[in-house]
Amino acid sequence: MERKKVTDKNKIQLVKEAINYLERGYAIIFPTDTLYALGVDALNEDALKIFFSIKKRSAQKPVPVFVSDIQMAHTLAFINKRQEVILQKLWSGAFTVVLEKRQKVSLLLTAGTNKIGLRIPSSDFAYNLVKKFGRPITSSSANISGMSSSANLDDIVEQFKANSITPDFVIDGGTLQPSEPSTVIDITGLKPKILRINQTTLTKLQDVFDKLDF
Repeated sequence: MERKKVTDKNKIQLVKEAINYLERGYAIIFPTDTLYALGVDALNEDALKIFFSIKKRSAQKPVPVFVSDIQMAHTLAFINKRQEVILQKLWSGAFTVVLEKRQKVSLLLTAGTNKIGLRIPSSDFAYNLVKKFGRPITSSSANISGMSSSANLDDIVEQFKANSITPDFVIDGGTLQPSEPSTVIDITGLKPKILRINQTTLTKLQDVFDKLDF
């Protein structure tokens, strides 16, 4: 695993290097506004298979995806006007929103269902990475399935070292501030369904949905 520390001076260059790995179908670890993420090109079927091998993730568990904006979200999911209003109020930040997927989205990402979880990261590095890449990137936490996620990159790297397949490029953003995974909310039905809650997002969530007419 090649590992590089991100600084104010080299962050643009590291985004370019990370994109080079993604374009070649490789897996990377990068810092986000919540946890470190294990990222591959979400539209590359072979890269997704590598993702599952590295993370040892069950095919029965869906994989969330980073997008850079609502326009990119539209290319992956069916979004009506009401849903777009919700997205505009929730994004960017620690909200993964579940929507009906378009045909181009691999069933590997959706655990064989017709739904996909999308979010826009609020951290500069993660946002610039997906923006400059111009394609969606997997946003699942960087850890072996069943093992704990960590804000400490050394702990994360140690988890993956025992694997025969490991991430190829690691962006070291230092030890991240303690954070929970993103809130996951399904808005495909008439009423929103919270699938996972991050307590720090609760106030914003209540504010958004208290003002919407269901």
